[in-house]
This record gives sequence, structure tokens and C-alpha cells, in this order.
Amino acid sequence: MAARASVGPDDPVPSVSSVTFHAEIAPILETVGTEIALVAVDMPTSLPDHGQRASEVAVRSLLGPRRASMFMSPPAAVLDLRDDFDAANARCRDLSGKGLSRQAFHLLPKIVEVDAALRRLDPGPAARVWEAHPELAFARRNGAPMAHPKRTAAGVAERLVVLEDAGIDWRPWVVSPPAGDGDDVIDALVLTLTAADLALGLEVPVFDDGPTPSGRPSRITG
Repeated sequence: MAARASVGPDDPVPSVSSVTFHAEIAPILETVGTEIALVAVDMPTSLPDHGQRASEVAVRSLLGPRRASMFMSPPAAVLDLRDDFDAANARCRDLSGKGLSRQAFHLLPKIVEVDAALRRLDPGPAARVWEAHPELAFARRNGAPMAHPKRTAAGVAERLVVLEDAGIDWRPWVVSPPAGDGDDVIDALVLTLTAADLALGLEVPVFDDGPTPSGRPSRITG
């Protein structure tokens, strides 16, 4: 799911121009720096060699009742075992000291896809792809972690209030989502706000693991 917003230095809030479903992320990232100024993606953009990313640990500690929404990324070597949960879980435990959740295991093919797309980008555009967490974005704008899970009626309602308070007209996209689940659309909308903040140079929380051997940033915002 991808939401696209336009924003300028004099715009009070981003104007969401489209919400669309994309089966692959590569065509989106290929337009960074030309058609798109900046991307906030709800997927890991770097993985540890061993242990856990300090950025993920920090974000998880801030999310309170929503901390389970932050899946801990496995070490990079686990990606080779994305077709075998038991083997992937064992390797993850050996390298990080923690097992691999089923949810994180099912994300491994998409993590590989994001990694491959980023490898094809030049350093400039790649630096404009930010890993961002929707629940962190909602917590920042709400002033506290969201009280209810996003897939519940109460959770949807409180997140729509946050979007509306930020000036986002969510109705065209959430009432009849283009594909997938409505909560995916809501996540995409809140990350357009984060992307707009970054593009405008506004202050956002950044949890940075420092430089990686590849030179790719390892950081999370929201």
C-alpha cells in the first residue's frame, strides 16, 4: 500500500493525492529523487549481523501497549532461510539470542525485496528512503501510544481522529480502500505525514544505529 502526498513550504498540511496498492516496491523507489522527493517505508531497510538493532529496541520501549507492533528484525543471515521457519528460527536464536516470530518470518520475502530495490539505487536517492514505523508516528502525534490495537474498531477510530486532527481527509481512502485492509491504508496515511515532515526539514524522532558496513543508514523514524 502506498499513499502519495504533495507538500510545499507554505502548505499547512500535506495534501494526499493518491492511495494505491503496489505488489512490488521497486517501481516506487526507482522514482525517488525524480517524481518522489522522499519515501517513508514500513519495512526494515537494514539488518544486523548479530544481536538486535538498538533502534528497534528503543522504539519498542516507547510504544507501551503497542510494543508488539515492532517486530524485531532478524540478522541478515536469516534471510537465506526464508522458506524454512524452524531453520530460520534456530539461526536467529544463535545470532541474536532471540527466536524469530511467525509474523517476522512471513515478512522475510518482503525484506529481501526491499533490500534488493535499495541496492539498485544510487547513494543519494537511497538516503531519501527512510524506515518509518506507523505506531511511532501515531504515538508522536497523539502524545502517547495508541490505546487500542489498530485492527479493532476502537483502534481504527482513535487513529482516524489523529489523522483528522493533522488535517488529513481520510474518507476518500479509508471508506473504500483500493486494496488490502483498511488499517494498511491508515498506516500509509500517517506515514505521508512523517515523510512530509522529513521533506520539509521539520523535527522528527530518529533512532539511529550508526553507519552500516554497506554505508546504508540504519535508522527508524515515525
